[in-house]
Amino acid sequence: PKKPPNLYGKLGKPSVRAQNSQIAGELEAVPNEYEITGGGGRKAEEYIPNPAGGRKGSTYPDITARKPGDTVRVNTVDTDAQGLPTPGEWSQAGKILKANRADGLFLIPKK
Repeated sequence: PKKPPNLYGKLGKPSVRAQNSQIAGELEAVPNEYEITGGGGRKAEEYIPNPAGGRKGSTYPDITARKPGDTVRVNTVDTDAQGLPTPGEWSQAGKILKANRADGLFLIPKK
């Protein structure tokens, strides 16, 4: 069966948006640490094109945060019955890591 459309768009439902904003706030709260450069309800989410450069197969981390010498990305993810990211979430995580091998990626279950 065809998946129903997401009524809230790519940024997610209100509870997901609130969770992303809270996580971004926690990153910003550490003195002299991370600046939110994408997502988290503060800025447009960072666009990561597919390896060939096209839109199809691209991804957008929920939060991108940078400090000198370090970049981290955060995705809030849907999980299965065991608490592991769903196959689609693993796929998105793989795209982010492949494009940014030296950076950190945190996968946090959606509330």
